[in-house]
Parts: sequence; C-alpha cells; structure tokens
Amino acid sequence: MSAPGGSLLPWSDGALRRIDDFCLAADLSGTDLLVCDLESQRFVACNRSAHSHLGYSQEELLSLGREAIQGDPDHDAPWLAARFQELVTAGASRFDTLHRCKDNTITAVEVASQVVSLDGRQYVVSMVLDRTESLQREQQLRENLQLLIDGEAISAIGSWDLRFADGRMRWSPQMRHLCGNSSANASEIATLWAYASLVHPDDRSRWRQEFQRAVIRGDQFLNRHRITRDDGTEMMVEQRAQLSYDHEGQPLRAVGTIRDIGQQESLLEQQSWQRSCDPLTGLPNKLACLQELDQRLKGRSYNDSLAVLSLDVDGFQEINDNFGSDVGDQLLKAMARRLKELLACDAWIGRLTSDQFLIILEDHIHSLGMPSTPAANCCSHGQSSNGS
Repeated sequence: MSAPGGSLLPWSDGALRRIDDFCLAADLSGTDLLVCDLESQRFVACNRSAHSHLGYSQEELLSLGREAIQGDPDHDAPWLAARFQELVTAGASRFDTLHRCKDNTITAVEVASQVVSLDGRQYVVSMVLDRTESLQREQQLRENLQLLIDGEAISAIGSWDLRFADGRMRWSPQMRHLCGNSSANASEIATLWAYASLVHPDDRSRWRQEFQRAVIRGDQFLNRHRITRDDGTEMMVEQRAQLSYDHEGQPLRAVGTIRDIGQQESLLEQQSWQRSCDPLTGLPNKLACLQELDQRLKGRSYNDSLAVLSLDVDGFQEINDNFGSDVGDQLLKAMARRLKELLACDAWIGRLTSDQFLIILEDHIHSLGMPSTPAANCCSHGQSSNGS
C-alpha cells in the first residue's frame, strides 16, 4: 500500500509498514480496513476492498468523514459521537451498523475498532465485516423455522430430539402445545423419563417395551398411545422416531415426532360404525352379523354350544302396503327396542334384512331345543344350532 492519497499527514517508513501490515491482515481475513485520524475523525488510509465495497476510489473515500458512510437512520451524529467517546475511553469497541455506498445502497456491517499510535499520533483502526449475506441467511433460517412451526400447527405434528447421553429432550412449540405443557413448567418436561410420565398408565409398559426394542434392534420406532395433558385431558397420539448410533453401536440420538390422531381415530370409528350399523334400528347390519357369527364360530371347542336364531315379522309387507313405510319403520324400531329389553345383556342382536333379525346366544344353551331365555316368548319362528 502507498501513502494515503490526499492526506496532509506526515507518514514515516515505520508507520507505512504498520499500515501495510494492517491491510495484509484485513485482506487475509476477508474484511475491509479503514483508518481514521482520532483528532479530525477523517479517513486517512484504507485497503482496496474497503473503498471498492463502498463504490469509491481510494482518493474519494479518504476525503470523507466517518458520518458520510453511515447509513443507519437510528445511528445519527449523536449516536456516533457516543460510540466514538466509548472507543476513546476503552481503547476498543465493536458494534453492528449500516454503511451507505456511493450509489446509496445499504450494507449491514460489523465494525471492530481499536485505537493505535503511529508517529506519536493516535488513529482508529477499524475492521469492517460485511454482514449482508449472513443476515440474509439468518432471515432465511427464521422464515424456514416459522414455516416449520406453522406447518406443525396446521398438521398437529410436534417434533422432539432426544440425546441418550443424558436423556434430555428438546421439544418444538407444537410438541409442547400437544402435550399441554406451559412455558412456566417447560423445564420439568425435559427428559425421556419425564415424557414417560405423560403416557397413560395403561399404555406405558407397552410404549416402554417397544421403544427399548427399537433402540436394541435399530428399527424405526412407531407407537400409538394416550398421553395425559397438564389440564387432565387425554389425547391419542402417534409417535415416530429415527435413531442414530456411534461407531461402537451405542445409541446417540433419537429424532422424532408425535401426531394427534384423536380425530382420525374418531373418524375411523365413525366410518366403521357406519359400515356395520343399520341406520334405522341402530342394530348391527347384515355385514356385521356375518362377521360376528364367523368370529364366534372360529376356534370353538366340540361341545361349546351356540344358539343362532332368525326372527322375522309376519305380514310386514302388508303393514307397509296398508299403512305406509313410515309405520313399518316405526314397527321395526319398536321391534329392535323390544328385543333388547327381553334378551339378556350378553345376547347379540342384529338386523339381517328388511324385517329379519338375527340373535346369537352363548349362555344357558343346554340342548338343541329352544334356549331357556325370554327370546323364546317373542319369536314367531326360530332355529337353533350347535356350533363347534
């Protein structure tokens, strides 16, 4: 580097070598170097990248004062004066600000300054690091994180991270929300064992066994269980995890999710009920009757008795023809209620066809004749059979 262009200050060879050293260090570290006279607060030296980044020639930049490149509206002259006084008092300072280029574009920078003496005169040597790209990356990370948080909230999926070394967990905001965990006591739910206390007691043993099995085998963990939230409500969740191990095969980390499947379970139960239920009487329909009968017949011992009765309403079609289908529907609903009242609570009742009902009995079956149950008194005709 040559002597500062446009400077009226006398520079000795020793001072020039010191400035050259400063510039070399700045070039090697990829930062800009600005040297300001402490008394006049004007630039007296800079490296090439410093004036290039700002869009000035070396002579143009050295003719400016420190305020000329300041681009942060909140960092006005009084703010600069206060920072300068702090620098003089402490001998060094570091702060973030904005610099204005010659074409009025703004760059975010970090300025680290130190007071040095050259030829008996004091100068401020500042290393300027452009933070524009890093701020853009930080902004992108914040936006991606917010996108993840929003996506978790919409999908009702929370994420977590477990370190096996100490058993501590990290929870995403949605994870805490699903578990009903408030920020006031968030630190209390910070380990795998603490999470286990949220698992419903009836599900806890199975959950623990399946998690241990996944860790031992290196399998992906998948388990459905209930958790009890802080407010006492229960929630059915699906928990998944992927595990990682060290070179000796010891578990290091588990990263996973939990998902609220309560609505899904309710929907599946509702769909199952709709597929198997007769909408008029509320009894199981023909499909459910056949499935139930098939299930009960499977694996029965030779002398294990089972009674199957088919019951229909005599003259039902005439009732529909003479009085209308509404009256016929009322009769069928009354018939279903009457059967429930007459039969034992363990009797199984379903609707096979329009006016035909199916009754399955397993208790008090002593012979191939009519079972000893009040159902015999309400049947117009019936059949019984042994299932083995």
